[in-house]
Amino acid sequence: MPPLDQFLRQLIYHGLRLAVRQKILDPRNIPWSQFRQILIIKLPHRMGDALLSTPAIWAIRQHCPQATLVALVRERNAEVFRHCPDLDEVLVFDKPRCRRVPWRLLPLLRQIRRRFDAVITLESQKCHLENDWFAWWSQAPYRIRYDGQTWGYGHTNFLYNVLAPPPLDHDNVDPLTEVDRYLALLTWLHIPVPERRPRFRVSAEERQMIGQVLSGTLSSDRLVGLHPGAKKPENRWPIARFVALAEALARWPGVQPLLIEPPGEQVSSPAAIPRVNGLTVGGLGALLERLTLLVCHDTGVAHLAAAVGCPTIVLFGPTDPQRWKPPVEWVTPLQAPTPKLSSLPLETVLAAVRDRLAQSLEARLWA
Repeated sequence: MPPLDQFLRQLIYHGLRLAVRQKILDPRNIPWSQFRQILIIKLPHRMGDALLSTPAIWAIRQHCPQATLVALVRERNAEVFRHCPDLDEVLVFDKPRCRRVPWRLLPLLRQIRRRFDAVITLESQKCHLENDWFAWWSQAPYRIRYDGQTWGYGHTNFLYNVLAPPPLDHDNVDPLTEVDRYLALLTWLHIPVPERRPRFRVSAEERQMIGQVLSGTLSSDRLVGLHPGAKKPENRWPIARFVALAEALARWPGVQPLLIEPPGEQVSSPAAIPRVNGLTVGGLGALLERLTLLVCHDTGVAHLAAAVGCPTIVLFGPTDPQRWKPPVEWVTPLQAPTPKLSSLPLETVLAAVRDRLAQSLEARLWA
């Protein structure tokens, strides 16, 4: 941003801070048991971030069972939050549509204004102006967020009246997980945290649909899903190795590989290896429930698998498993020896799959 623009922006924020004076409230005096409507804002993030915020929503639901919980989210994550069992309503901010036709924002603004007893903005590492202005527009008596000063976003603190100290890593070796970053806000608010597992509810209709998709195409009860998709190129294992992994698994007795094609992509593989594509988020969740094991990248699919209880091997490249691994015991991180995920050998992944399948077989024998 040019220096003049930055100066003018800071000048505008300074004027607004003078005009919108807020008394900072003590979190110990928040009357949670009296609240009837609570808005949770979680706008600019991807599917994995959305799922990692669901343990915090569950904690709020447990602490305020009498309240109606409403989430305000972006259009790309609306389906994830509609499958969250702890929400009563999901409001959607369709940013691309509102940019094209600004007055389409008006119904959403009317739904938010002076309706809620409290607004909680969930952030984990930085603040977002969209979240902050929606929180202020609500005019809720309690507007809660991390103090943005530490992250370089102190200029929007004035839009809130309850500001928590941001979570800090214990040290460079033991960073807080993303889930714990969300939950630290609730701990500061004196809200008990019952569980760290992501939450996602699959419907009976989605399970029935997946049963029909898989019917007659699979010959084994040990079904291993392979999902080669990732938004960031640096988070992708070479597609040729996914195909080689599928071919190797197809030769193992009693094991059936299944390629799960990402939206808008086609994986070139032998015709003998079955595949599925075109699934909704709920349909994908229903499929993951049926798998014996999933192999995927560090993406939202890994967090969806964690939420539905699917044993998973997650391939990590440049990202840190300690921070981004789903916080459940049935997810195994497998990190490449270098920041390039292509440095992860096929043999290493095969060995990890063999170990996990052996564990699943042993668990069945002792069940």
